[in-house]
Amino acid sequence: MTTPSGAPAGRSNFLAFASLVVSVISLFLNPFVVISIVGAVLGFFGLRQSRVTGAGRILSLVGLWLGVASTVVTLILIFVLPTT
Repeated sequence: MTTPSGAPAGRSNFLAFASLVVSVISLFLNPFVVISIVGAVLGFFGLRQSRVTGAGRILSLVGLWLGVASTVVTLILIFVLPTT
């Protein structure tokens, strides 16, 4: 049995969900670059897990890209803007 999204029913990907939550939180706590890196890493491992379970691919991708984008923005704010 499948859900409307096409994922098998009853399967979930906790790493994908955690990646999305941590990456969204990192957008609001921008000075803490470690949080956004954790979100990106969780997204990467959630994406690997989604290949096995078939669930959470989109959540993993969104969490991964939000984590990477938040990391880049934070590093720009820390290193580039203070020098100008």
